[in-house]
Amino acid sequence: MKKLLLTGTLLLVTLVIGAQIKVAPKMKKGDKKTYVAETLADFGKLQAKTTIETRFEVEDATADGYIIQSMITDVKVETDTTDMTGRIVALSSNLTKGMNTRMLTDKDGKVLKILDFEKTMSQAKNMVDKLVDIIQLPDMISKDMIKNAAISTITEDKILNGMTLNNSPFALNGKTIATGTQDETSTKEGIKMKRTFTVNADGSIASSSKIDMSISDMADMIIDMAASVFPDQTEEVKQQIRDMVKSGVLKISATDNATYTLGKDGWVETITTEAFTESMGQKTKVTTKVRQKK
Repeated sequence: MKKLLLTGTLLLVTLVIGAQIKVAPKMKKGDKKTYVAETLADFGKLQAKTTIETRFEVEDATADGYIIQSMITDVKVETDTTDMTGRIVALSSNLTKGMNTRMLTDKDGKVLKILDFEKTMSQAKNMVDKLVDIIQLPDMISKDMIKNAAISTITEDKILNGMTLNNSPFALNGKTIATGTQDETSTKEGIKMKRTFTVNADGSIASSSKIDMSISDMADMIIDMAASVFPDQTEEVKQQIRDMVKSGVLKISATDNATYTLGKDGWVETITTEAFTESMGQKTKVTTKVRQKK
């Protein structure tokens, strides 16, 4: 009996290890999928819960893929708006309602291009203008400085990267995944990470991401972030930042774990993620639950 159980266990392990999943959701013109994402962000003393509903519609099929429109249809925020961070989270989240983007995918649903980037950029600039006009800023930081810094982060590459983040229904599209498969990813802040996948016995897919940056990479990232607000940095200031990163005074760390379930049509059914980041003394924990709305 023991030998039989051992044989069965080994067979199950072998099947799981050898399992491969190609993530390629079935699509046709007119398909609509709506996802609800509930996110709880813990900034230390402050918590913010946001619930965002996004509709994806397959507008058309091309020779090599699909044109999909995404629209944020509903936003709810629960946080302490008497706190500056809470107020910014609430305002910025609510301003995204109604934002829409058209994107081009390949046959496997992997997002390749933002088709109306100028429109998306215009929507984002309008959102930044409204946000900066509402919040109060320290005297040393002007509204133009914040606007320029925020707008500089809005690029097509970064929007495309957003479609591959762990909490995106498009994150895995086009990938063939087996236990041990690895790839490179990054957080929305630009922290580079290495992601390792596991195919679970129930067919779900788990991923574990860890920071994959050298000391030099971290220093360059912080310098670039500072330059977006204070562009006139001297070489002396840059060297001070590098020394602080090397000594551990300015520390960047990040982990991100996720689990995905897929429907029979290949579309994501659910995603759960738990992410921890520490950047320049700010520790943040973000948990997200995404579900396809039926």
